[in-house]
Amino acid sequence: MSALDPSNMTMQDLCAQALRESGAYGVGQTPLAMDITDAWFRLQTMLQEWNTRRWLVFHLKTLLFTSTGAVT
Repeated sequence: MSALDPSNMTMQDLCAQALRESGAYGVGQTPLAMDITDAWFRLQTMLQEWNTRRWLVFHLKTLLFTSTGAVT
């Protein structure tokens, strides 16, 4: 994980960081796979809620990208 380059962050990195910041895990501790899965489910739920209730999102920004067909 690179805290300086969020574009290279994986979903596992994001969930692990969220668990650390919430106090569920300390620095240097590795979250269990089950905890990462639970955090991923919560993230998906939150994003779905924001998608259906747009007024809950403070600031919307539209980004457009041209697809190159690259895998990453």
